[in-house]
Amino acid sequence: MSLRKSLLVSLSLSLVLACGGQEPAGAQFDSESADLTSSNGLSTNGLSTNGLSTNGLSTNGLSTNGMTSLAFTTWFALNPSANDVVMRYVAKCALPSGQNLTAKVLGKTYTWPGNLGLLPGWSNNGPLDYNSQQLLSACLGAHLNKYGQNVNISVRGYDAWGNAVAVTQGEAQAYSVEEACFYGNLFDGSGIFAAYSVNSPLIYAGNSSLRACAADDGDWGNCSPAMSNAYSSAQQVCSGGSVSSGYWSCVHWGVSYRPVCVKLLPSQINACGDGICQSTESCYSPLLGTGCEADCGRCAR
Repeated sequence: MSLRKSLLVSLSLSLVLACGGQEPAGAQFDSESADLTSSNGLSTNGLSTNGLSTNGLSTNGLSTNGMTSLAFTTWFALNPSANDVVMRYVAKCALPSGQNLTAKVLGKTYTWPGNLGLLPGWSNNGPLDYNSQQLLSACLGAHLNKYGQNVNISVRGYDAWGNAVAVTQGEAQAYSVEEACFYGNLFDGSGIFAAYSVNSPLIYAGNSSLRACAADDGDWGNCSPAMSNAYSSAQQVCSGGSVSSGYWSCVHWGVSYRPVCVKLLPSQINACGDGICQSTESCYSPLLGTGCEADCGRCAR
């Protein structure tokens, strides 16, 4: 089923529920600015193979014991450069702005700054409970970037204690484009899922973005192997809020997960026909029927 057909099904389902019906039974992570927006830049490949469930932090917490344990050191030594990036986003998701995570591993000192503060209990050295596993997984998924480029995003949702992620008035006004919600669990093998928003311009052909995991150019997004597409809208599978405020839960195959949602700047949507051949656009191929001829011309062959 195409994304557009799925959207029609989703909208129809929403109308049924509103009327009292029953619901039928290689990418990268982002960076942050001063107002708690965040940016992606971790690779999907790195996230899918980083071994978060075996590095010892889920039981030891973000403590000296956790950072010096044999499990963590062994995990980090497998790929220091890649796992340095993973830890940068773990800290960014878990710790609040102004708080850093510092560790000396293999004779080198690393400092990873916090930003969103989603896991106050874990950052105080408590174990990573089931809900917190889901929130960290969702946050890491929200920062994945298919093209490995930094794109500022506005994260919406609730921390492990139920407090809303802080969003300044300026951030709320500037980041007006709904993209998607992300949820799952990297610690129990469930994986991460992306559910597009029915209000995302990326569900329409001709609109593309460097943020392409949930939907892109009127089609399903693809950020495998780290992330799977939910093939459903956030409005269909999530409840207890909205994309703009964040949802309390999203359901996948009968399992409820704590999600994180993302909003974008209007300028981050590239429209075919604006006269600029963007990095997310390509020449038009008559053979394949793909590409943006208006901006990038016809392919030579």
